[in-house]
Amino acid sequence: MKEVPELGFAMDTGNFVYSDEDALAGYAALHDRVVHIHCKDRGEEAEVLARGNRFNRGLAAVPVGDGYMPVEAVVKDALSGGYRGWFAIEHFGAKDSLSYMLRSAAYLRSLAAKYER
Repeated sequence: MKEVPELGFAMDTGNFVYSDEDALAGYAALHDRVVHIHCKDRGEEAEVLARGNRFNRGLAAVPVGDGYMPVEAVVKDALSGGYRGWFAIEHFGAKDSLSYMLRSAAYLRSLAAKYER
């Protein structure tokens, strides 16, 4: 990113765990370049927990706020730092997409009310 100063970073809270990486560390390293935040949460899965990963505890689809991803920490830091871009949600593999969307939206609204300046 040093080579392309105009390049922004789309933070996706749920993608780091695919590679058993720390989402908060990734966000901390790149937060000055964040132009979009994708609030994806992940649910724990017994077979993944059994592997003893450092960060990946499962990839189950859950409403935002119901999983183990550090969504609140990212949203809090972003809003506290003046971020005024979009927060997106995705529910790939959801058992009930509409209820997941409604629950996720309510959770993100509660975070915005709590942390917006």
